[in-house]
Amino acid sequence: MSIDELIRDTVHFHRKQYFANHPPILSLKIGDYGYLKKKGFEYAGNVEDSFKINIGKIRVGPEADGQFSSEKGIKYETSADGHIKVEDVGEGRAEAIINFERANCVFFRGSGCRIKMIEDRASFDREIINLYELDKWKTEYVVITSIMEAKTINLFVSNSTKSFVKLRAKSSLPEVDIIKAGVDYDVIGESGVGDKWVSNKVTVPLIGLSKIKKKNLIGDPVLRTKYLIGDEDKFNEQIDELETLKNNVRIKKIPFVEAFDITDIEGE
Repeated sequence: MSIDELIRDTVHFHRKQYFANHPPILSLKIGDYGYLKKKGFEYAGNVEDSFKINIGKIRVGPEADGQFSSEKGIKYETSADGHIKVEDVGEGRAEAIINFERANCVFFRGSGCRIKMIEDRASFDREIINLYELDKWKTEYVVITSIMEAKTINLFVSNSTKSFVKLRAKSSLPEVDIIKAGVDYDVIGESGVGDKWVSNKVTVPLIGLSKIKKKNLIGDPVLRTKYLIGDEDKFNEQIDELETLKNNVRIKKIPFVEAFDITDIEGE
């Protein structure tokens, strides 16, 4: 398994309604559309640029810290919680150590995180369905309808047992949790770390995706729109079903807004 796939799996396991934007410094925004392959988003364009769709007002959630990691095999210690003695800290600067007991462990923490989403989803969804009716929107397209922005991110992935990364604040701050506080720091030691991303600039580590689905018409079964982890074939089957339905809707002259909807993609 590649590091990209490992991070995507870990994110989707802990945050089923979101997908990893990896590398997290990739510039993605609400309204970007493309393809979903192996839980990875492949950019094709933006609805405003390509189709002149006005996304409208963006709803912004409260600021908070975000964290997720592999279920086992990670230990995080800081001078703030007393696990590292202040007198042992060089020049009175706080330190932190992330220990990985095994390979393929993922540690992520972001500070100043905010969820942003489209305020008027109903209008936006109708615009996409209209494009679909005009054959300008592909059945397999997914579109970013929400994002998680972070002021700082810290992402580390181990590639061997007994891996570690040691951090030290750049300024004199002996009793703070470096990562939680979002202060600048140096990586002063590491071993067995396969991937790391550290940024004090606003990034988009997580994205929420939506796609075309069929409405639950009376007497019809609900078409599942969940992204089945490790089951690409099932996801492709859903696309084939939608293509068949699309042709039938045209033959029966049913308005597309009565037959189709836009839904958020979740994992299982």
